[in-house]
Amino acid sequence: MVSLEREYDGTVRTFAIKDHSLFERLTPTGSTYELLNKFTSGKWTSGDVAFVISYALHGPSREVLQHQKIMSRMKIGVFSHPLWSPVPHLIYSPHPDVVATVSKAPGNYAPIAVDILTELIFGAGASVEADDE
Repeated sequence: MVSLEREYDGTVRTFAIKDHSLFERLTPTGSTYELLNKFTSGKWTSGDVAFVISYALHGPSREVLQHQKIMSRMKIGVFSHPLWSPVPHLIYSPHPDVVATVSKAPGNYAPIAVDILTELIFGAGASVEADDE
């Protein structure tokens, strides 16, 4: 689990991702590492920023959670079954409020997304260590 506090839209908010494998499954790139690479190479979009921030603030949609619950009852892993293949109802759509906020100034919020992804990949505190360098 990743949890960190950052200033977002004028207030300090907690950003948390409880299930890394589910987050990774829903990422537009299919890989948390690839998504981080988009940010570090400067090829990110406001949609990428909104995806990470929205997921960390609001979590997965009810539909995704229901699908995950069914799959876990069937003892099927997140990556191991065709039912987890990309289908329209399992595509995560960022919360409209996050999209509206991020679209005003995506560059202001991209560092939050980078910190979240860094902590998911490299562990708790990794984003603070990276900021210190």
